[in-house]
Amino acid sequence: MTDVGAETRINIPDGVVLRDFGGETVALNLSAGTYHGLNDTAARALELLQDGHDVARAAAALAAEFDAPADEVQQDVERLCRDLAARGLVEIA
Repeated sequence: MTDVGAETRINIPDGVVLRDFGGETVALNLSAGTYHGLNDTAARALELLQDGHDVARAAAALAAEFDAPADEVQQDVERLCRDLAARGLVEIA
């Protein structure tokens, strides 16, 4: 399992693209042929992480935007990072 914590940052590897298909964001690894559909919250989390936020800052922003408990949101963002890394859709920096 990939180690992900509050200070974790991600990179989008070469060959991975994000596309919006009818309101759903999809992360596609063109080299491996893998993909992952993202709901609105996950897509927003990935946007914040791509902009250079670490997990804690992205989670805090999401918690404020979606009026959700920060600790639960952080756990969800950490899980999202692990899941996307396992599929080769992000790299843990």
